[in-house]
Amino acid sequence: MLVHLFGATSSPSCASFCLKQAADDLQIEFSNEVVETVEKNFYVDDCLKSVSTEAEAVQLPIAYTRRSILSVVSSLYDPLGFAAPVIVVAKTMQRDLCRKQLGWDDVLSDEDSETWAKWLQQRDVVLPRCVKPISAKMCEEDFVKVRKTELHHFADASSTAYDEVIYLRLVDERGHIHCSFVIGKARVAPLKTCSIPRLELTAAVVAAKLDRLVTKELQLNERQSVFWTDSTAVLQSIRNCNKRFPVYVANRLAKIEDVSRPTQWRHVSTKVNPADEASRGISMNKFLGSSRWLNGPQFFGEQENTWPTCPDLSTLPFEFLLAKKETQTVCLVASESATDRLIARYSSLNRMLHLICQ
Repeated sequence: MLVHLFGATSSPSCASFCLKQAADDLQIEFSNEVVETVEKNFYVDDCLKSVSTEAEAVQLPIAYTRRSILSVVSSLYDPLGFAAPVIVVAKTMQRDLCRKQLGWDDVLSDEDSETWAKWLQQRDVVLPRCVKPISAKMCEEDFVKVRKTELHHFADASSTAYDEVIYLRLVDERGHIHCSFVIGKARVAPLKTCSIPRLELTAAVVAAKLDRLVTKELQLNERQSVFWTDSTAVLQSIRNCNKRFPVYVANRLAKIEDVSRPTQWRHVSTKVNPADEASRGISMNKFLGSSRWLNGPQFFGEQENTWPTCPDLSTLPFEFLLAKKETQTVCLVASESATDRLIARYSSLNRMLHLICQ
């Protein structure tokens, strides 16, 4: 029997039998301690065993595979994306192993195993969850009544991943500024090769969608939304009203226009963009040593007239332009001549003559 009902009374017994049968079938490939652990120290799918040293504990599991990596990544619970720059490294490794056509239970190479083992040696992260400053009555510099509420979205993409991160920027009546992390999203770039400008555009779409969600959930009716990207191609496309775009680009631009205006989109350099960390992935040490992802860019503490300005946006990338073949087709269809429209519709003369004869 290859399929069992989820939650059936027999499920624990079936799981225990499969583990012990696997240990019996593969006992030649593993040490006696591993086989004994599977046979005697498992309750359903939970393992309870103590060893003397950390080195022994590391050597105890059955070898690293795509399945074991997926199990670890799936067990991570980070819905707000606090640790997205670190988690995206593991997700990228999953994608690369899939690209190598490695089976789910194939053992990783020594190089990949070493990389994964280093990633597992990450430290815990403790972060504050309150998005508003905690006031202390005895302090003269208390954060008083909020005068201005802003949501700042930063989008970025690379060949590794594309992401978006949101910060809440509050300004009180005294001019004091407080910035806090709200939510971040990072997704691994698809296996199929896609140009960086198109991934940047996809990240911008994610930013537009999250703006509507966060505004609703946090009940920020009086907020101002600002969207930041280091892609001049995306900015030029959003502000463009004359050029025609391919379907892929046009559909995504329509989603952006549904929730934002072109004037809300601004440019930020890659060095300052906090979303750059999640699009490329960083180690836990760098993540804890840099506060850019969690606290936003430094210019948040300055007046708006000192914020980054937009560069020249006179040209569009070729990925966002209609191909010559598409342009010619559009011109023929738009022609007033019925003969031209008929010729443009059929690529074969015989098919066209057959239609006319009918």
